[in-house]
Amino acid sequence: MEGGPVTRRWWIPAILAVAAVLAAVGLIGLRSTYSEDKPLEVYVVLKATSYQMEFWQVVRQGLEVAAREQMVKTHIVGPLREQLVDDQIEILEGVISQRPDGIVLAASDYNRLSAPVAEAAEAGIPVVAMDSDVDSDRVVSFVGTNNFEAGRQAALEMMSLVAPDATIAIVSHVPGAATALEREGGVRDVLEQRAAGLTLGPDYALNNPDRAREIVERLVSPDIDVDGIVALNEGSTVGVSRALEELGLGGTVRVVGFDASTEEVSLLERGVIQALVVQKPFNMGYLSMETLATYIRGADVADRIDTGSAVVRRSNMYDEDIQRLIFPLVR
Repeated sequence: MEGGPVTRRWWIPAILAVAAVLAAVGLIGLRSTYSEDKPLEVYVVLKATSYQMEFWQVVRQGLEVAAREQMVKTHIVGPLREQLVDDQIEILEGVISQRPDGIVLAASDYNRLSAPVAEAAEAGIPVVAMDSDVDSDRVVSFVGTNNFEAGRQAALEMMSLVAPDATIAIVSHVPGAATALEREGGVRDVLEQRAAGLTLGPDYALNNPDRAREIVERLVSPDIDVDGIVALNEGSTVGVSRALEELGLGGTVRVVGFDASTEEVSLLERGVIQALVVQKPFNMGYLSMETLATYIRGADVADRIDTGSAVVRRSNMYDEDIQRLIFPLVR
């Protein structure tokens, strides 16, 4: 697994120290004291800050556009990779100590992030959950995809591609993430209604192409001989698809994945991927920041905001509305 205990923590204090210099430190007041023209100070704690996943880069763009419009000074922090849950918890606790006006959080673990969210709430710091929910009633709002329904979309698409008694595997990203749990739940809701056929997994690729290849090599062995793979995020989809193409099985083993990175779109064009459930990451970032700023300044906000998703196939990927979705102008 990437990111061992010896090397993974030295950069966390540095991130927070730099952000703290830029931040206006001080206890926040009541929500009603914030006027429309008073700048806000907000931290965004992402699951991952590396540039390996395009999804998070588009989310950032949405956050930054909304921040400019809402007069928000934004500090974007987080661990290098999604699987570094301990690092995200440590970073979030450091952010809370800075007493910002609010926090946007994309939680890497549904259960383990609930304690620091409660800590933020006790300190009077509102938290908007973005992309991945948290097991807490202390968040102001959840902004993101309806991941259960997106999982159902992926499973229904897979069922249109394979025989009713097919062997279908689920390859996920990080154990414990709400996106992983909810999408898997949606996939199983469809697949377990079959009268025949096997549903395998989930296996966790941890956004690691080498790990994805190991999973694929086992799934296509004579003992299993999988017919289709539902991959639950960008990293899992790319890793699985690369492995199948390298093994000469691109298009033979059906793949339904998530998101629409440049590489995923290319794999879809080549027929290695049959369909993608595409989220709206720009909207997700934009609406998360807008929702938090609106709440801090005293207005009511919705408990949940579904940013939507769509199924993209080779047959519709050149449609005008789909082109806008997979090639946003901000990219």
